[in-house]
Amino acid sequence: MIVIALLGPIYHLLDRADRVRAYAEARRVVRAGGVVLAAAISRCAPMYETLLNGMADRPDFVDMMRAELATGERRGVLDLVGFTTVYFHRPEELPGEVADAGLHLDDLYAVEGMTHWMPDIEQRLSDPDGRALVLELAARTEREPSILGATPHVLVAAHR
Repeated sequence: MIVIALLGPIYHLLDRADRVRAYAEARRVVRAGGVVLAAAISRCAPMYETLLNGMADRPDFVDMMRAELATGERRGVLDLVGFTTVYFHRPEELPGEVADAGLHLDDLYAVEGMTHWMPDIEQRLSDPDGRALVLELAARTEREPSILGATPHVLVAAHR
């Protein structure tokens, strides 16, 4: 089985048609039954980062955050935030893009999920019991639809 990983192009393409074309190209090169994985960034991710990093006191960040929540787009502001042009998805947009490219969606996964909100995650993962609990909870919630919009990254799993 062949796997194609789109770990970047999907969220750097602002136009839906371009994202569908990227998925379609992955479909073209993957073998029948092959897997296509793609990373998307959640629409709420920049808001969380703004709030978690103490940038909510800066009017330029707040204005940018508001625009991103409304449009899903960030256009070329590398000097401001260290991240360039990007599209932030709502989880419910992803199945349609995948289907329009001729792929079959297997599932969506919350990459960071609840661990993104755990300030002591490194400590927990270094302890065998703590690690077991974190992995159990992650496995129980990684496909939970309500968490997909609250995680910074969503992994798309599809097949040809």
